[in-house]
Amino acid sequence: MATERPSPQFIRMSPLDNSTLAALSSRDHSQYLRITKLAIVQYLQECLKVGGQFRSFMDKIASYTIGFVVNEDLSDDPDQRPLQIAAYYADVKERPPQIFIQDAGYEYKIDSLGSLAAGWNMMTRDGHQIVRVLDVVPIPLDITLTALSQQEVEDLIAFTSVAFGQVCIMTVNYILRPAMQQNGVYWEVRIPIHHTISAKTHSPVHGDPRVQIWQATCSLTVEFENSVYLQYRSQPQFVPQRGTLGLTIPSWIRLGQEQPISLMNHPEPVSVYSDDTRIAVVQQRQRAWILVPRRVGTCNILVTRTAGPNKGPEILIQQAVEVRAR
Repeated sequence: MATERPSPQFIRMSPLDNSTLAALSSRDHSQYLRITKLAIVQYLQECLKVGGQFRSFMDKIASYTIGFVVNEDLSDDPDQRPLQIAAYYADVKERPPQIFIQDAGYEYKIDSLGSLAAGWNMMTRDGHQIVRVLDVVPIPLDITLTALSQQEVEDLIAFTSVAFGQVCIMTVNYILRPAMQQNGVYWEVRIPIHHTISAKTHSPVHGDPRVQIWQATCSLTVEFENSVYLQYRSQPQFVPQRGTLGLTIPSWIRLGQEQPISLMNHPEPVSVYSDDTRIAVVQQRQRAWILVPRRVGTCNILVTRTAGPNKGPEILIQQAVEVRAR
């Protein structure tokens, strides 16, 4: 069965509150839960809403989802099944079927010694530094499924197991990432390969035994990773001697993820650029160089300086970098 190959970077910024995203740059832990739930909501919407990135995929392998209309005006059309997906109860009207994403707190842990994952000394007189701070936060989620019939809640259960089950590798490869990166902010939500579904329960609606509301819960623990690059100045206690020129970048990077370039012991001034701007470009931001991938392929990152009047640039060092889709 032929299936489409969607891009893994699909979580668009518009559904995610700008103030929430901005708070990540200051490592505001209170926003970790909010962004995680909004990312899960957006993923489930892309699986079910008309025109969603993974809707045609679900139509092929989960035909029981056909007819769902997600987060639109509630309609009485018998051919449509309005479904509300939300991270908060206040965001929906009291009309099942509904999917609620609720968190059970989180466990904070430092991913590296001193909470610094990497660092670069820019070798300036005032001790300019760039450091990478990385948080990995396991977050237990309870996804509550409600409907007014046993069949419909079973459809939601089956859909949830498909969305978070083995076929997840064909949709987002178990990782939710933003479609566009904010400068200096990098995050992702990692979906586990294991989840549990509770037993179905039912209870009367507003005490009326003729109308029953059916409910089940999908429980899983996702991991939220937030990586922030910070700049600070620390006045050095001594002036080090210039050592060997060093260029440090990974041998490969993912498409859609910017990568800082670590250049040590370089003379002033130098130029840093890619020999194939179709594959990647190098942007200078203040005193830092950032590698920005554009398409899949391989290019060389060159560090050069002017050799003298009427002479071409002198290549001081270079390194090949591969841009991969995943």
